[in-house]
Amino acid sequence: VHIPNSFHFSYVDSLLDLELPEENNRKLDEEEITSLCSEFLNAGTDTTSTALQWIMANVVKHQDVQGRIVDEINGVLGEGDQEIREEDLHKFTNLKAVVMEGLRRHPPVHFVLSHAVTEEFSLDGYVIPKDATINFAVADINWDTKTWEKPMEFRPERFLPGG
Repeated sequence: VHIPNSFHFSYVDSLLDLELPEENNRKLDEEEITSLCSEFLNAGTDTTSTALQWIMANVVKHQDVQGRIVDEINGVLGEGDQEIREEDLHKFTNLKAVVMEGLRRHPPVHFVLSHAVTEEFSLDGYVIPKDATINFAVADINWDTKTWEKPMEFRPERFLPGG
């Protein structure tokens, strides 16, 4: 929604305002800003592209999964409809399960942003000190046999009721 006379602070605005204190508060030059913007865009694009490639590879490999998606699309689309509408997306439970399983099985990144511990605590017999930095190994969590039955298998029904 566009609101006339409104200002939206963007990533580029933050780069234009950035000063490097270790270099006498030097501002970034045009080449540095372009490089940082490129990294920002590529980070989102590469992970999305990789996730979609893995999901599509699994859909092609598992014909039964592909068949359920096709049946679901045909069931949601009205007679003669050729286009899926945004308001119908919530009806695609099988497709959502396929995406969720694809992200579980092949996470686009293996670590999420690190977290800071605000107070000491104990986890599985380990003492985590205050101010420690914690990294979560997403892939290891997603492939844990204590949490997932046959974690290395592609089974979207895990994310469906009863699965």
